[in-house]
This record gives sequence, structure tokens and C-alpha cells, in this order.
Amino acid sequence: MIVRWDDAQAGDVIGRAAGAVNVCLRRLQLAAGETAQQSDPAAEEIVFVLEGAGSWQYDGRTSNLRPGDCIVRFVHQEGHTLRAGLTA
Repeated sequence: MIVRWDDAQAGDVIGRAAGAVNVCLRRLQLAAGETAQQSDPAAEEIVFVLEGAGSWQYDGRTSNLRPGDCIVRFVHQEGHTLRAGLTA
């Protein structure tokens, strides 16, 4: 099955819609100042920034995020927080 990214709404689990069993792809859209905490220790998390700016808080550090950035949190590493809007 083919699922188009543009057909997904914010929060949709795209991998499930495409029939994936062990892969999750989720479209996340945050308003300025909104945060999202991600902390599934059994899952690797890869985040691609498509538009906008914000920050990534991980392991006591904060990094700025811009379109085109990609961040990875490996399995069994502590969770992280994404914050949309002005960078820290």
C-alpha cells in the first residue's frame, strides 16, 4: 500500500496506515511554544524538521532546530523534548 505524506493529518500514524508492523511514522505539527516529549525506551526515534524552527532538549542540553535538520535518539537512551517556535 502507498500512503502519501500529504494525505496525513498531524498526529496520524502513517506507518500503520501503510500496513507496517514494526515501523511507526508519525506526522507531528506543533504550534509556537508547544512541546512534545518523546520517551519510548524500546524505540529509536528519528525526527526530520520540515518547516519552522524550535529546539531539541536532550541529556541536559538544548540545540536549535531548523528546516532540514535531522535528530536521532537511539534505543534505550533517555527521552527528549521538542519545542516549537523561537529557539533557546
